[in-house]
Amino acid sequence: MISQVLNFISIGFFLVLGIYFLTKDKKSKTFKFLGFLMLLQALANIILWFNNSEYVSRFPYLIFVALSLRFLWGPFLFFFVKSAIGHDTRKDILHYIPFLLVFVYLIFQTFLLSKNDLGNLVTQKETLFNKYKSFNFAIYFQNVAYILVCILTVFKYQSDIQKQYSNLEKIKLNWLFNILIVLALVHFMIPIIFLYLDLQYFKNLYLIQLPVLLYISWNTKKQPDLFVEKFNFTNKKTEPQIEKIEDKKHILTTLMEKEKPYLNTDLTIKNLADLINLPAYQLSELLNKGFNKTFYDFVNYYRIEEAKSQLLNPENDYLTLDGIGNNCGFKSKSTFFAIFKKFTNKTPSEYRNSQKTD
Repeated sequence: MISQVLNFISIGFFLVLGIYFLTKDKKSKTFKFLGFLMLLQALANIILWFNNSEYVSRFPYLIFVALSLRFLWGPFLFFFVKSAIGHDTRKDILHYIPFLLVFVYLIFQTFLLSKNDLGNLVTQKETLFNKYKSFNFAIYFQNVAYILVCILTVFKYQSDIQKQYSNLEKIKLNWLFNILIVLALVHFMIPIIFLYLDLQYFKNLYLIQLPVLLYISWNTKKQPDLFVEKFNFTNKKTEPQIEKIEDKKHILTTLMEKEKPYLNTDLTIKNLADLINLPAYQLSELLNKGFNKTFYDFVNYYRIEEAKSQLLNPENDYLTLDGIGNNCGFKSKSTFFAIFKKFTNKTPSEYRNSQKTD
């Protein structure tokens, strides 16, 4: 009884979440795919209740529809990740083919069985599972493949944003990367522990997906700006090599020291490239070849140098460490502290105290 109540609560919860994300911003594909994921999870919970109810023998055809719908979980997760990082998903309709093929096949299979035979089959869970075991394995391996592809996609995104942005507060996806790692571990470890994929594993898989999807929803709600601006990471091949690289380095260094564009918290590689009359992709090449740094590290190097100077300036004694970080282009105290320690192996307060002692 308690499990049924909890299941109905979760169904209502995911239905509300799904409708919320689908209607929040009709132009946002990210919200749309997350809404579909929520509704799919609600449907999975409904199916779980239906499969264990007395009604399953009255409407046996629905169980075959449910089996085919499970082929949509991986594509929806993949489309959510791709749209979240600004990739176009309009050309990805081929990902729906497994769902369509299985759906058509199962519909065809139902016509080969009488309603009585079908009703008896759906009430015999072990027999039903063994009969369509290949589909369950296909669903499992499809999910694993999509999770791995999503991990690689987010990993590449995390690398790319450091080449173009100096502040990653609103655009980093560490939480999504961590969630995908957890999903991968869950999918890999459970079959190893049990040595085979049995009925109970597939029956209870939704219990693992529930907290994961809740966590994704919470972080999506916390980062609405991420899904408004889309980022272009097209890697343009550099045909003409940068000439006189030392001259360009000098121009860039002089600009950074005199005009201090790094104090702009939202500085991008395009902004900086415009200041020295270079295409953004050539500036990226200059930073890589001339300074051996990403744009993110290059800008934050100057921010930390500015912070070190301000920390030792007696006129700034009235400022908090957070205030000094803001003055130097950092949007948050946590980011300021983390990057300061990365460059100096000390916290700002430790650095200030050590320099005063010296």
